[in-house]
Amino acid sequence: MILIAAGEAFKQIDRKTEGELLARYPEVEWSGVKGVRDVIAHGYFDIDAEEVFGICQTDIPVLTRWSCSASFSKRCDGRLRKSIFNG
Repeated sequence: MILIAAGEAFKQIDRKTEGELLARYPEVEWSGVKGVRDVIAHGYFDIDAEEVFGICQTDIPVLTRWSCSASFSKRCDGRLRKSIFNG
């Protein structure tokens, strides 16, 4: 469920910033971050448990550190965070 929530949150950030914020960070594979959510949410029988485990082991820690970084936090101001997490 965390991967679904994270993917959806980044989709909303992208939508609400009209693609501008995430585009500033090309080092992150955003299509993969957002796409994992779709696969898990809609591809029940196509999910590869080892792939999900690998994502949790390697990609999530990197994404967590990145999204908590000062540079991202400065660009994702409080109003945007509030609008994303409160609907």
